Amino acid sequence: MKKLLITFTFLIIALGNANAQHNFSLTEFKEKLGKIDTLCDKVFSVNIVSDTLTILAMGGKPPHQKYNIAAKGDKVNMDFTNIKGKRVCIIGPFVNYKGRPQVTATRADQFVVDTLPKRDK
Repeated sequence: MKKLLITFTFLIIALGNANAQHNFSLTEFKEKLGKIDTLCDKVFSVNIVSDTLTILAMGGKPPHQKYNIAAKGDKVNMDFTNIKGKRVCIIGPFVNYKGRPQVTATRADQFVVDTLPKRDK
């Protein structure tokens, strides 16, 4: 029971931190190159290249997206077909791939998908 409580507490803290993240500007992204951090934004496009590589375009429609997310490997077994249009947070290393900002994820637990309905202000 104690393990379950600790796990649940950790999960709530992690989700709270991910939801509190803001959208990065390109300047902020460049400051974080080579570091592991959290990037949150809306997914505009999903490109399933193979069973071990999926590219998410975030922050705009390709080819004008702000960032790419590269989900690599067989441990990222998520339903990417239903992620388009949702706000997603990814925890991973910030890299520059072929002149474009990118975050690489190799595990499903690096993703937090905002599934809450939009609220009217």
